[in-house]
Amino acid sequence: MVLAPEGRRLLRLEARNAQTPIERKPPWIRTRLRTGPEYTELKNLVRDQGLHTVCQEAGCPNIFECWEDREATFLIGGDACTRRCDFCQIATGKPEPLDTDEPRRVAASVAAMGLRYATVTGVARDDLPDGGAWLYAQTCAEIHAAVPGCGVELLIPDFNADPARLAEVFAARPEVLAHNIETVPRIFRRIRPGFRYPRSLAVLRAARDAGLVTKSNLILGLGEEPAEIRQAMSDLREAGCELLTITQYLRPSPRHHPVVRWVVPAEFGRLREEALGLGFAGVMSGPLVRSSYRAGRLHAEAMARRAGRQPAIPAPRGPSASPPTPGPASPPTPLPAPALVAVSLRGPAARILPSMANKPAAAAKRKDGDDPASAGRIKQIRMVAGIIRQSNPRALPLVVLAGVGVLALFVVAGLIFNLLALLIPLGVAAGLATSMIIFGRYATSAQYAAVEGKLGAAAAIMQGMRRGWTVTPGVSANRSMDVVHRAVGKPGVVLVGEGSPTRLPSLLAAEKKRVSRVAFDVPIYDFQVGDEEGQIPLRKLQRKLMRLPRNLKGPAVADLNYRLKALQPTVQAPKGPMPRSGRVPRPPRPRMR
Repeated sequence: MVLAPEGRRLLRLEARNAQTPIERKPPWIRTRLRTGPEYTELKNLVRDQGLHTVCQEAGCPNIFECWEDREATFLIGGDACTRRCDFCQIATGKPEPLDTDEPRRVAASVAAMGLRYATVTGVARDDLPDGGAWLYAQTCAEIHAAVPGCGVELLIPDFNADPARLAEVFAARPEVLAHNIETVPRIFRRIRPGFRYPRSLAVLRAARDAGLVTKSNLILGLGEEPAEIRQAMSDLREAGCELLTITQYLRPSPRHHPVVRWVVPAEFGRLREEALGLGFAGVMSGPLVRSSYRAGRLHAEAMARRAGRQPAIPAPRGPSASPPTPGPASPPTPLPAPALVAVSLRGPAARILPSMANKPAAAAKRKDGDDPASAGRIKQIRMVAGIIRQSNPRALPLVVLAGVGVLALFVVAGLIFNLLALLIPLGVAAGLATSMIIFGRYATSAQYAAVEGKLGAAAAIMQGMRRGWTVTPGVSANRSMDVVHRAVGKPGVVLVGEGSPTRLPSLLAAEKKRVSRVAFDVPIYDFQVGDEEGQIPLRKLQRKLMRLPRNLKGPAVADLNYRLKALQPTVQAPKGPMPRSGRVPRPPRPRMR
């Protein structure tokens, strides 16, 4: 009798799998771990404080890249799963009793590690009355409360697609709601006997209908055919899935499903192109990609595409991920932000409606594929009204009350002067104008509340300025997530920095020196956004820039923009599976003769 490592008898499926020896990995699967400052700091912190992450305990090959971005993954619910998947290393068995203090400890670990983005996954807990829904929801809520501004991605089981359980998890409002289908329908029952393919799609569809950003994963090498992969991607898009990771199956032990084939990196690149062509907002595809790989960056890319702008993060290159290829959206701009704000601020209500309709909370009010920016004005107003209601429930009644009050004044005046026929139409027009002005102010306030405290907020505000400005977000950044945005207009060149007040001056000075090489005698202004001394509050940034003196005329601004195109971004995508150090690679300097 053959026993499993934990002492139990092997299942018949495990015994059959064990007859196939562990496969030899191809050269492109292997990688070397190279450390950097952020990784080293987090590693020491995790060791000294006794913290636990899936990244370290599972020996993830991408731990360096994610920890350099201050991203990590946590496993909740214990170490025993009530379901068995033929690719998964987690043991199947009877779980321990529910640990109700676990959400608080996970949030404390996220705070201690100073994470910017945390992925929370867990085991299936069919032994619990709610299937573990409370545990996921509470962990998300605890992280949001302990680390404001930290993105949270929940990778959940299907909870048997129970609406009440799903609603409890959705109410926690994670930045991303992930549920992995993992493989294609033909072999789904064999690979994931405890799950059902249509049920998993229903979970993603419900999350999308709730206004959440949705994500899933496909594992290649389990016996699927190329046509089946394309059909699975199409099924995910029809279910409203926005983010997709595609990876190579790596067999954990002889007891697990054998590797049927090794997918070459070029095929991962082709699949990424096809997925982007289907309309996915963000795709990571590569042999060493995992469902939580660069999760914060993928979320940022999706948010930028949702807003109709360039993606904030370029896809990594080399064996660990496929090279970035042209998709339906513009080429990515190099802004290494885990959660780039995906809204554009506007002044009057007439100009903010399309941008506010891009809010994820409004996604549930439209069908997949609709473009809010091209929707009718009435539909846009309804979308914005929903966002305002979430931000301030008393705002809309006040808007209506203000309009009715102005109309009432005109009616009273008409009665006094016997001019009702003249003053009632004027009162209606004045009341509507008053309501729209107040509505616009509440809408702007709601947008500020949505973006404040998030990386990329300054870029969103700058892009909402009136015509005559050309804004380029993320022209310079460092590994600590300090970032500089550039705006060009009649005042000249304006550099706006977001991040630490101690690190920003040197970053701004370097970018100012770089711009001056092509700007010549054009004035260059630099500002820092924040609440510290010497910084400009976010709400005052647009007014500050609009009050700068006009130093250039239209042709001079166009000429300046043309010259600035010669400058290459200072942030580049790392080559190969792992960067050589924790710092952003710099372009090579020309040799001096």
